[in-house]
Amino acid sequence: MILLLATLFFCLIFLLLLLLFHSYLILTNQTTYELVRRRRIQYLRNIPERVYPFSRGACRNLYEFCCAQRSKYRMEPLPTGQELEDKLRPYTCSDVLSCRCCC
Repeated sequence: MILLLATLFFCLIFLLLLLLFHSYLILTNQTTYELVRRRRIQYLRNIPERVYPFSRGACRNLYEFCCAQRSKYRMEPLPTGQELEDKLRPYTCSDVLSCRCCC
């Protein structure tokens, strides 16, 4: 009985970690490949580590993942330099109030 409970506990921890990892990927609008091989992907090489070029904010990414009715294989254009610079800028209180961080 104890061995069974220990195995179930281990599986539960593993599944929770997997859920957290994939939630992070959804909120940043990334694929696992983009996260792991960022330096090998041509279009991501010159973009800083903490900038996610295809992210539209956590709320919008979550909505598009869960609720949007669109093709799964839609190709998105690369963001412009100005859009990337805007994403590099740190958040301020007014950005949070205007939902820059999540929309």
